[in-house]
Amino acid sequence: MSPLPTRDKAPRPLPLTLLSAAVLLLLTACGQEIAGRLHVTPGSHYSVSGSDGSLCDDAERPVEGDEATLVGAYFSLAVDCVGEVESLAEAGIDETALPIPEGTSVSFLRFGDPGGAQPLYPGTPPTGLTATVTIGPKSWTEENAGPEPGDLYAWVGSGEPEMRVEVNDNGHVFAIDPRSGEREGVIEALYHGKLTSKQSERVPIDAEFYASDSSYEYTGAVTVFYSAAVERQVFRVEEGWLADDGKALLTVGFSWFESDEEWELVWSAGDEPDFTVEHDGEKIEPVSVEAEKATEQGSTFRDYEITYEVPPSALEFDFAFTPPQSAKWEAQGVTMSLTKGKDPVKFSLDFS
Repeated sequence: MSPLPTRDKAPRPLPLTLLSAAVLLLLTACGQEIAGRLHVTPGSHYSVSGSDGSLCDDAERPVEGDEATLVGAYFSLAVDCVGEVESLAEAGIDETALPIPEGTSVSFLRFGDPGGAQPLYPGTPPTGLTATVTIGPKSWTEENAGPEPGDLYAWVGSGEPEMRVEVNDNGHVFAIDPRSGEREGVIEALYHGKLTSKQSERVPIDAEFYASDSSYEYTGAVTVFYSAAVERQVFRVEEGWLADDGKALLTVGFSWFESDEEWELVWSAGDEPDFTVEHDGEKIEPVSVEAEKATEQGSTFRDYEITYEVPPSALEFDFAFTPPQSAKWEAQGVTMSLTKGKDPVKFSLDFS
């Protein structure tokens, strides 16, 4: 924020010097120099931090609550109020400033507390962030920072100039018209529940297999443990923004034991395991399924990552994994049916 102009403790002669495009700290009147009072011209502009919230008591609040906010990965802001006043003193900018030119007013925009509308990474130093506040022809731009509660922006001119707040957060543009409250680029999932990872319980599966032919009966048994990690997210630091149309991504990851050097059966779930996700009783279809084999200490696993697009307000989900219903004893050329441990492993997660 630009600091408030300072005033001299005692009048002293100063040369007529342009100190900024916004403010002259000198005015000549009746042939004498008067120091320490702001001379305001059309186009003068100011930015102040820590402004008094009482300014908004009689000002316009086109929208309130979440509709007055913008929220991204590294920022959140709230428009408190907008309006026009007849002096810098009324705007809380300078009590001693000279009157503004006739036919003009001080148009201002104040930011408030976004409340519960918090960024995805609160307290993390932002990166890839550009914030711009515009009133009429004047724009203020900050890199890796944005408007804070109490920040006040003001511009001197005629009429009611257009206003706009725009934040580019890692390639996604969020914007709000402070006068109408119209917003652009809002990601609704940032306003609903928690964007985080959760882990299901670790569930044992005691499996038994059986097959027979005219000469032999074949049996096998194994105990494995199943658990899954589920992430509800819209943004990842290493990837950026993930979902389109304001949706959230639900990503499920788990490993499945297939075989072991000492266990001759291959119990494969294939490239597309029997896994389902439901919300409010409705099945959700995956947008991608990735499977990758891995071997560790003589055991072969298949790692899965299954991704779903979900509505931004969807927070409660039901999951079910059904173990493969057969295994192969490849050395004998026998396919054995699963006779125990056939039931789906079910679990529910709530991201409220």
